[in-house]
Amino acid sequence: MLLAWKSTPHSLGAWISDDGRALRTELDRMLDELATRIVDEVLAR
Repeated sequence: MLLAWKSTPHSLGAWISDDGRALRTELDRMLDELATRIVDEVLAR
């Protein structure tokens, strides 16, 4: 689900201009970190 959200254009990306690229990159990094944490938690069980 997360990968599908990241691979398709979404409303968040629509209002972020070129000036907001740093913000979008930060959001992507946070989402990747969160996804990694979730996977690690699931695998640790």
